[in-house]
Amino acid sequence: MATGTPKAAAKPTIRIVRRVFAGCIIGLLVLTALAASALTLGIFEPLRQSIASRILTMQLNRSAEVHGPVQIKFGSQIVVRMEDAVVERYSQPKGGTGRFFDYVRFDAPYRLLLGDLSGISNFEMAGADIELLASPGEITEEEIAYYQLPSELINLPVFEALKLTDVTLHYLGVQSGWNERVNIRSLTIAPSDEAETLDIDLDADFNGTPLQISGEIARPPHNEPLQNGAFELALTFPGIDSKISGRINTSTAYAGVEGELELSSGSLAQALASGGLTSEVDGQVDASWKLSGTL
Repeated sequence: MATGTPKAAAKPTIRIVRRVFAGCIIGLLVLTALAASALTLGIFEPLRQSIASRILTMQLNRSAEVHGPVQIKFGSQIVVRMEDAVVERYSQPKGGTGRFFDYVRFDAPYRLLLGDLSGISNFEMAGADIELLASPGEITEEEIAYYQLPSELINLPVFEALKLTDVTLHYLGVQSGWNERVNIRSLTIAPSDEAETLDIDLDADFNGTPLQISGEIARPPHNEPLQNGAFELALTFPGIDSKISGRINTSTAYAGVEGELELSSGSLAQALASGGLTSEVDGQVDASWKLSGTL
């Protein structure tokens, strides 16, 4: 009789724990269903636009808005597509906005939902207009981040499958007066047939002058940086044909490179004109440079 009371008292406790546990599971399933609905159903489009706008604003550190559809599909990975975004422009009066991109599309693992952008892959962007503002005077943290881009970009999955179409980059040197524009008609980076290298193909113009780059770079090992990865790129500019080859190391914050640049010009005057310079001197040039250091 002395041992019967604890057993009888334990049963209601076990039932309560089971109910609480079942309630938590049901609540989690309901929340998951609501979250999935908010991420996929058309009725929640304004919510997805608001979330996407907030994320872009935080990443760019300036106001951005997504006006078009925001699509999210679930599978082995998350597939995201955003359309018609505008952003606050450096080149316009304070608060003035302009086109940011027509569409962006990418794949990502589910940790994207936790704010981790490092796993983004199969990235596509079209119809983009991007401004990069040169800082006055001393080098800022933002400019230092630019110098770290080669290592960061090459080491990320996004570098293995990248497609840009009709993307314009503006470098705005407000104080220095150096204002440059690169219009990328197309840029593709994709694994080669051998799968150990990545093929690179760029068709662009630099301040209105045609520029083509093609070649290959060693494919980074899975989740590891390149250690002395070989690369070879051919660059064609009116009046100049050049090739740069060597090895690159992205295991440090600032990528290290060793190699050689070779160029040939059948007309020095045409080559200078491509860079916006005029000259009364003409001739032919064949040159090469050894290079070693950080990018």
